[in-house]
Amino acid sequence: MSEMEFRDWQPAIINLNLTLPWSIVRPAIFRFMEKKYVDEFFADGSLRLSSFAQFSQHPDEPRRDEAEGAAISTLSDGNRTAIYSSRFGVSSYVLCGSISSAPEVTKAFGPSAIVIHDTIPFAAAVAHALPGYRQGLEGFCEYQDGRLIHQKLPHGALKTLLEKHELPDGNMNMDVIHQVANHTAIQQILLKESKYSYQLEYRLIWECTKTENYIDIKIPEALQFCKRIDR
Repeated sequence: MSEMEFRDWQPAIINLNLTLPWSIVRPAIFRFMEKKYVDEFFADGSLRLSSFAQFSQHPDEPRRDEAEGAAISTLSDGNRTAIYSSRFGVSSYVLCGSISSAPEVTKAFGPSAIVIHDTIPFAAAVAHALPGYRQGLEGFCEYQDGRLIHQKLPHGALKTLLEKHELPDGNMNMDVIHQVANHTAIQQILLKESKYSYQLEYRLIWECTKTENYIDIKIPEALQFCKRIDR
């Protein structure tokens, strides 16, 4: 199958009117899997979404990461430094794809693929099918050795935040922990170990009020935003 056959659709483009015209050509996302699951999706929109908890239990090593969504982070403003351990994404469903159709990716995940050529309306169709949907995001994964995140805030910002939540007895209101941790939430959700970097992963994430290990949905209205490939 030629490279041209993979690209038989118009790319999704965002046009912006800033001080000058500017356009963003968005990537197509390859969701490789076994052919039978691709067949089911294009038959009636059947799709299974997994959670980070499910990823941690996957028997296949390329798809298993016990530390998904977790990190140890340092947050500093030049005056103070906060060090904390946190985990995000525990109430989210995730679709993992790749911007690559290279052989090493198909070998790891399957010979067939759903190719999402416009992720925004696709993600909206999924959101409407999920009970308790709250919010979502999409983006490229960032790869590094280990799960340590360093983030620098404007001078004095952390000090101001901590003082705002200081109680009369000198202790801290526990709400401050969530506010501090939220500074690295998106980084944690998109963070992966360097050994997986060949996957060139792109994620769509739907946060819900409650999740199971996985959910099966039908989204036939999303088919118009997808193509398929088989090898």
